[in-house]
Amino acid sequence: MKLMPVCSYNTRFVRSVSFGSTDRFYKTESGKEIGNNTWLFRDDLDWRAFVDFQIRHFLGKENVNIIQFASSDGSEGYTHIMALLENSKRKNVDKFFPIQAYDIDNFMVKKAKSGQIRLLQKDIEGLRNNFINPSVYFERQPFPFNLPEQTLKQIQHNPYQILTTNDTFKVSNVLTAKIAFNQGNMFNILPKIKDDSNTIIMCRNILGYFHEEPNIVEGFIEDVSKVLKTGSLFVIGKLDTDLLKIEGILNKNSFIKVMRNVYMKV
Repeated sequence: MKLMPVCSYNTRFVRSVSFGSTDRFYKTESGKEIGNNTWLFRDDLDWRAFVDFQIRHFLGKENVNIIQFASSDGSEGYTHIMALLENSKRKNVDKFFPIQAYDIDNFMVKKAKSGQIRLLQKDIEGLRNNFINPSVYFERQPFPFNLPEQTLKQIQHNPYQILTTNDTFKVSNVLTAKIAFNQGNMFNILPKIKDDSNTIIMCRNILGYFHEEPNIVEGFIEDVSKVLKTGSLFVIGKLDTDLLKIEGILNKNSFIKVMRNVYMKV
């Protein structure tokens, strides 16, 4: 089954609620509301266990292709890179890079390519909960307005204290060199993927937006199954499992669950 839904987007904001490092929402021309809500180390995936599994699973492969859909401001891609670099065995992970990251919204692609990111307190907590020193990967940028002297002292003492919902940080070259941000529609990109049992497709928290169009979800997963060979991975998120009976669809299309939200083609 080939499904090519109309996914033309305008970038008119429809609401502004701060959940993560980006909170951009917009509507498709058909009226579907899509969100770029994301943050570092989103906890619907055990990132440490996930990357350790990747390293073991693809041990015999010279390179591994990581394809990320709905890449937003780069938070998830950066999370994946940091988790790989900080893996528990300190294994060399160069073969996993660069990640190819796609988003249909050109505004978000430009934002990601800028090399800057807005971090909230939950992002900093996510880093520290995963034993990652924020200063290795992110550098606070100056505020565009004057701050009270007391606040400046606070920042000097703790540069990773979040003061507003617009605290901006420069992303280290360690991260930006390992990911390529591109504008692209996942329905168009998917058939072009060349797999040699060495691919990871990150399609997290996007299929859930099609919960009222199950034929699109089923058709997309059928196409993923055709593209991926035995041993490659397909990764989803909490939104997808909450709104869809997605595990049954994946099982029907030759995927088995290897850990929460991670499925392997068999």
